[in-house]
Amino acid sequence: MMSPILKIIRGIVQLSGFDSLGAYRKVQTKVRGDGLTALVTDATVVVESTFGFDQQPDSFFQIVNTGATGDTWTIFIAATSADPSSPDRDVPSYTKIFTVLVGEVGDELKLRDRIIQELNADSTFKNTVFLKASKATDRAIVHIQSKKFSVSGDFYERPTAGGFDVTVTGTAVRVLGFDNLISRSKPVTISRDRESPHRLGLFGVTGQVSVTAKELSDLFIQEAMNGGSADMRVNGSVTHVDFLVNASALKDIFIEDIIADAQANGIKFGQFLAQNAPLTNGVEITIKSDDVTTVLPLIKSTEDYKNKFAALSGDAGHFSIDIQAGRDEMVSVLSFQNPFVLRVVGTFSTDDFIRVRIKDNLTAGLQRMNFRVKGFGKEA
Repeated sequence: MMSPILKIIRGIVQLSGFDSLGAYRKVQTKVRGDGLTALVTDATVVVESTFGFDQQPDSFFQIVNTGATGDTWTIFIAATSADPSSPDRDVPSYTKIFTVLVGEVGDELKLRDRIIQELNADSTFKNTVFLKASKATDRAIVHIQSKKFSVSGDFYERPTAGGFDVTVTGTAVRVLGFDNLISRSKPVTISRDRESPHRLGLFGVTGQVSVTAKELSDLFIQEAMNGGSADMRVNGSVTHVDFLVNASALKDIFIEDIIADAQANGIKFGQFLAQNAPLTNGVEITIKSDDVTTVLPLIKSTEDYKNKFAALSGDAGHFSIDIQAGRDEMVSVLSFQNPFVLRVVGTFSTDDFIRVRIKDNLTAGLQRMNFRVKGFGKEA
């Protein structure tokens, strides 16, 4: 069967390739009534791969053998020099040396993880040369890419041979993916079709997409905890008290909602829930996602739950107060149109987390106060 090659010459489409006997032949085409060019054949045509262009310069290396204790791995990335203006966007070269530790000998994945953690924790690597490291699942491969988009020949490529290199000492062995850091064409990935996994695949998708759970077993619901307690009626006025949702040791966790709820007798606006005045210091929510830390607006009063927390969802329906005889109840939900991720434990030198910090005395006037999250897990 012929494997086709597509050529476009001055608007004329030609298909050519080698047949099953090794002979090179052109394939006849014709223009259809709708203006499209069609292949004139009754044979089945197989396109072996589809390619796309990755606009973020990258390369990678594989750890074949860690080497012995004390052997070294030196990562070198050249400076850029494409911007002739002054001041310009060129960045300096980058070098980092890793020494194999006793517990890493023979464990390529363990060495891989430490290399990625230390690179991503390095402020020069992240913020001066604008790079990011990641891993290939189940393989001892370190992938390094520019955080800046760059078409061919643009500012953030290192196009010359030797622009990316990893040198090793002793018995360590590595395989280099490419010896430069450029934007390059890559085969388009597919995902296995769950309805027909033995035959069909689905095109992978990149870009800004909504991520959803594929099945109920992926569901993740967890209280923010201090030790073994989710009860936030604590005194944090002198020593702040932290309640945490930590990263998972098994998988990436994608958070869709942060849910706050409270019960008290006499919840009102103009004060903090049923207390007679707003808080002095407030409830502070900090999110560390994908190694980036974000602090949400402080919650000091009941209306802050509505205006500074739930309103960030873009929908007034994310906040409610139920007033009744006895306990009143407040629910406030911050929903994210695109979930944010808590990467699996060990991805970064400091793991991702969600932290609710109590900075005032909340021991009186409340029957309940909690925060929880809802999302889903995906294999890292």
